[in-house]
Amino acid sequence: MTTTAPYYIENLRRARLARTARAAELTTARLEDLEHLAAARVTREAAAPRAGFPTVEAMERFCRRMGRHDLIKSLPLQRSAA
Repeated sequence: MTTTAPYYIENLRRARLARTARAAELTTARLEDLEHLAAARVTREAAAPRAGFPTVEAMERFCRRMGRHDLIKSLPLQRSAA
């Protein structure tokens, strides 16, 4: 006798796979946006909201978690007016 998972368990599995795939797409898109902004020499302060991050710290944390320390270094800091 083989047992199959109830339909709601299968639905939960499909939903989890869809969320995982969507998260991977968003991560890839954000990294591509940041690479483009770094190539254009946009400052970190301007790049963060353009890439969809609430703060510069959130953008830097995302890059570190993705192992892209080069992106953080390639985005210049905003120079003070002093």
